[in-house]
Amino acid sequence: MRIAFPTEADLGLDSPVFGHFGSAPNFIIIDCDTGDFETIGNTDLHHAHGQCEPLRALDGRTVDAVVVGGIEG
Repeated sequence: MRIAFPTEADLGLDSPVFGHFGSAPNFIIIDCDTGDFETIGNTDLHHAHGQCEPLRALDGRTVDAVVVGGIEG
């Protein structure tokens, strides 16, 4: 299973989780089966408020789950 976390900085597994998905500067994607991970920059960082596109933000990477905060309905 691949899980994406929004992160505040690119510090690998020590990256602090960012409180708002769409505004996170980076994401870390962790593969729970292998322990591998990658950090990517948020390619949708400068979207209009409420217009976040998660697939764009994750730069097309496939994940099974995301850990998020700051989502308004």
